[in-house]
Amino acid sequence: PTAQLTNADTAVFRVTFSEDVTNVDTSDFEFSTDGDVTGTVSSVSTISASIYDVTITSVAGDGTLNLDVASGDNIQDLAGNAYDDQVASEEEYNIDNTPPVIVITAPTKTSNAAITDTTIRVTDENTITASNVTVDGATTATTSSFSCTQTTAAQVDCTISIDSSGDLTIAATDDAGNSNTEEETDYVIDTTAPTITTIVRSKPTAQLTNADTAVFRVT
Repeated sequence: PTAQLTNADTAVFRVTFSEDVTNVDTSDFEFSTDGDVTGTVSSVSTISASIYDVTITSVAGDGTLNLDVASGDNIQDLAGNAYDDQVASEEEYNIDNTPPVIVITAPTKTSNAAITDTTIRVTDENTITASNVTVDGATTATTSSFSCTQTTAAQVDCTISIDSSGDLTIAATDDAGNSNTEEETDYVIDTTAPTITTIVRSKPTAQLTNADTAVFRVT
């Protein structure tokens, strides 16, 4: 990809030399990282005699990914001059395969009105955009007033109103494309007032009695 931040499992670097060169193959390249990124330099494609695409496959882990010319390379120009190990300009990838972390805080789970004190915090090891935090389709509760604020480049804070009983599921995708969901279950919104359905004699059960104690069962 052209974006620096990515979770792609294949990375292609375009290497441009100052003049036409020969003897360019996979053995001439390696990669370095400041994290735990792994991968394989798997192919070199010739775009022209001075431009080559170097492909790294099976990319995994997290951290920077830099393409380097391997020590002992045999790249040379058409006159036989060896490559001088100088790079005028280079770019790197920031590999991110870790999904964002979603924390739902729900102080109130049962109420006779809409629950408005649920908060959501989403954090990422790199960056995440507020618009990429959503109420997931798996949510069974009716919700409203969902609003997210970009607190920092790596943190989004949201509020929401739970308007009916059910479960809440929040989905988030970070800027590298990693996704995650988090569920808060068993919200109860009960707006029905209790009523007495029956009052019956419990002890004694007979209507006519001389008992000095009467027990009624209220349902």
